[in-house]
Amino acid sequence: IQYNRSYAKNKEEDDESKEKEEKEEATPLSTLVQAIVTLLPRYFIIIVFSASYLIGRYYFDTLSIPDGLIRPAENPFFPFEGMRRVLNYSYVLSVHVCKSFFFDPIGFSHEYGFDCVEEMTGFTDARLLLPQTLALVTFIVALWCLKSGLKPTLLLLMGLSWFATLFPVSGIVKVGTFIADRIVVASTFTVSVFGGRILSGWIVGEGPSQTMKQPISVSFQRIAQTFKVAIVLAVFSVLWLKVDQRSTEWMDSYQLLSSSLKTCPRSAKSNLEMGKLHSGTVSQYSQYKDLPKSRSYMEKAEEIDPEYCDVHKELATVLYQQGDVYGFEERLTKAVMCPFSMQGASELWRRYWKAATAHPQHGVAARERYNKHHKVITDAIEEEKRRDEEAQRERNEGSDEL
Repeated sequence: IQYNRSYAKNKEEDDESKEKEEKEEATPLSTLVQAIVTLLPRYFIIIVFSASYLIGRYYFDTLSIPDGLIRPAENPFFPFEGMRRVLNYSYVLSVHVCKSFFFDPIGFSHEYGFDCVEEMTGFTDARLLLPQTLALVTFIVALWCLKSGLKPTLLLLMGLSWFATLFPVSGIVKVGTFIADRIVVASTFTVSVFGGRILSGWIVGEGPSQTMKQPISVSFQRIAQTFKVAIVLAVFSVLWLKVDQRSTEWMDSYQLLSSSLKTCPRSAKSNLEMGKLHSGTVSQYSQYKDLPKSRSYMEKAEEIDPEYCDVHKELATVLYQQGDVYGFEERLTKAVMCPFSMQGASELWRRYWKAATAHPQHGVAARERYNKHHKVITDAIEEEKRRDEEAQRERNEGSDEL
């Protein structure tokens, strides 16, 4: 009797709620317009500030990071232009959207640089199905929300506004960020909020599809809800295990790099970092010292990305420990010419040649090798100056023509 009374009361409330929704849906367009007009001042302020910021950066030529500062090891898609850029960044953006929904199509890695994600060279690449599928799902959801009325439409707009934070990885502006978990923090928040609301509604049986046309036994309701709670707890347990494992990996560089190489075995940067841990130069990881393995990782990084000049300095330290003095000197010379390792390599260069040329027995031979390597660096500096002068001359000619 008590249950039937409760059911009748709930049915009455459902009927009243349905009547209210029908009244609201009678004039959805006018209500939507009214809501948008109310929010127009806020939209206007946000758009003006955003546009002013972007226009200002464009005017002062700071909108995009200049070419040459971001290397393929950090962002392999950075220099792409035109359709090549649109094609590849559509996949990058889709990966971040999937990460927001707790699904990672690539896998966990702290670095996704060259050559973790291969370039898409045409429309026949199967990976393009991901952005196409997401675009189709978004379109269908938008149509359903527009058809359902004002409330779902406004909720959809609010949810999509959080996904606007993925703008840096859309490829519209050249930035150094490629694929990074930290970018999806805001979009993951809105997925969590809406996902929690949907799950709780599903558990308690809310929604039009759940409206009971006839009383259902209390025992059946309890069994159904218990089953739903068990499913949700199982999903949360899997997510918790992922978070726990990833947190543990982030607390140890060796585990972090190992997980990165599982996901991105052809990542030049991760191979170099792993080689550095095996080189014995990092004191807290001296137990992993293995010079042949260290050299193997570093040479693989160089094979993957020959332009990744950071390899030379690290490989020089391994060669020196192995007793390959001539190989060490060649690598050290290349490290001095690398703009990203020049500072540390220059100091090592001075200390090494000062000691080598002062040796009582081998000092003369060392002086000859020093002159040879010094000439290599001098010639490289002269060549770089010549290129800079030519580039400056071309810019001046272009300005004169204008």
